[in-house]
Amino acid sequence: MSTAITFCTNMVNAGIDLKSLQYLMGHSDVKVTLDVYSHIDYERAAAEMIRLTDRKEQAAEEGKSMAEKRICEA
Repeated sequence: MSTAITFCTNMVNAGIDLKSLQYLMGHSDVKVTLDVYSHIDYERAAAEMIRLTDRKEQAAEEGKSMAEKRICEA
């Protein structure tokens, strides 16, 4: 694996803004950055799905807390 691919993949895994990464890599199109230079495996995709699910559950819990607070205040 080339240094550029390793760098790009590590930056994606670190959560860098994709347009910023495109600029840093010197690509005219973010599609090149994502399709050619970043490599995401199943574990990374699975971790992202868990993160999104956790965020959705957290938002639902926060929504319940706000609703309960409004009921108590009424």
